[in-house]
Amino acid sequence: MDHYGSCALRSGAASDHHQIQIPGLAEGMKDIGMPVVIFGFLASSVIRISQGSGTVAMVTGATLTAPILETMDASPSLAALTVIAVACGGTAWSRVNDSGFWMANRYLGMSVADTLKVWTTMKTLVGLTGLGVVLILVPIVVGGRVLSPVAGCC
Repeated sequence: MDHYGSCALRSGAASDHHQIQIPGLAEGMKDIGMPVVIFGFLASSVIRISQGSGTVAMVTGATLTAPILETMDASPSLAALTVIAVACGGTAWSRVNDSGFWMANRYLGMSVADTLKVWTTMKTLVGLTGLGVVLILVPIVVGGRVLSPVAGCC
């Protein structure tokens, strides 16, 4: 099997495995009482910290969170706020493994230490502030308690 066929086979197997895991993930979230908004933020944050790319973090966070929203039969308002939370998690935590970090470093002519102090702090504050706004809006827009795992569903 050539390289491309092997890649396609692995991707297909991974996507099939992904579909098996989503219902279990949704049930696990309900069991521990994690709100889907927090899950979306944490999922994209973990990817962002480990891999560096904000785009990959947001796409992966959305890929993990969307089926959970479907399983919950979540309202459109909760889905929209969850998307914002995923974007906030993918925006925060910019470090040296992020291309945006290096663009800011070179464009602004700062040292790596200064870029870590300024850029990383600014991006993290933007992400955390966005999450804070989402957590304030959930009970207002969606109804229910913000930390309820099923807030805004049904």
